[in-house]
Amino acid sequence: MGALLSILVPVYNVSPYLADFLASFQGEVDAGVELVFWDDASRDHAVEIIQTWQAAQTRYDVKLFRNASNQGVTQTRQHLLSKAQGEYIWYVDPDDLLANDAVDVVIRTLNRHRPDVFLFGYQVFDDATGRTKAQEQLLFKSADVKVNDPAHELYQVAIQDNKHYFWNKVFKRAIVAHIEIQAMPVYEDIYYVPTWLFHCQNYVYLDQPLVKYRLREGSLSHRNDFTQVYAIYAYLDQAAFCLKQIGEGKTYAYLLYKAYMHYYRLQKALNKRDGAITESDAVPLSAALLDIRQHHFPVSGWGLVG
Repeated sequence: MGALLSILVPVYNVSPYLADFLASFQGEVDAGVELVFWDDASRDHAVEIIQTWQAAQTRYDVKLFRNASNQGVTQTRQHLLSKAQGEYIWYVDPDDLLANDAVDVVIRTLNRHRPDVFLFGYQVFDDATGRTKAQEQLLFKSADVKVNDPAHELYQVAIQDNKHYFWNKVFKRAIVAHIEIQAMPVYEDIYYVPTWLFHCQNYVYLDQPLVKYRLREGSLSHRNDFTQVYAIYAYLDQAAFCLKQIGEGKTYAYLLYKAYMHYYRLQKALNKRDGAITESDAVPLSAALLDIRQHHFPVSGWGLVG
């Protein structure tokens, strides 16, 4: 019998966090779990740390793969998906932590309900102090029951909730494996997670925090540099998907709003040379924003100012 769950871990230069991450895999785990690491040509000791832990533990079916050269997190996630053998997949980032009973709760829920997707809450903790800053929940009613979703309410609520992460969702592999992956260096979760949710016909949600998200200084959400251009493209791509599948409405409007807000924030930073924008970055960034403004924002009543 194959694995019930594949836990998929993209790895790149995370040596300072790996020991704590690996130590968070606790609880009683049956033979139905595989743990798959894929290293994206790290330049630190991440691979050696994983290999040492792999040799010392006996509770998980552990696999480790490596890219010969750096390919980025989107391609690495695609590689992981191609190697997964489990009925379900769960992407976990190695700079975060799992709750002590996280794997046990996931396994019990999957065995009990066999949902298309299992969603759960999470904690946010500060990397510098270790203190919990927030305990986040999703805009769903928490109940240990499977909820049918023929009208794609899950897709729309997930977008409006603005918590479209890979790591607090466990997907049935057969549903997402056929969905084409487009190369996107960063912010790929904005596009792919809602799209995957759209193809789910039912779900289970628990507001129990199973992941502890590490809030690090210099994270993508707090940066004003060229990486934010990809956030604009991701929101616009998801808006186009929403318009085609759902039509105009609150969800479509929210996606456009997020794209416009990223655009205005980045344009303001460019004008003031705020954040990490250097003179050498200013020219390609200015060209990218002009292209977005002229060719990618939809023609609507949402006029651009300035």
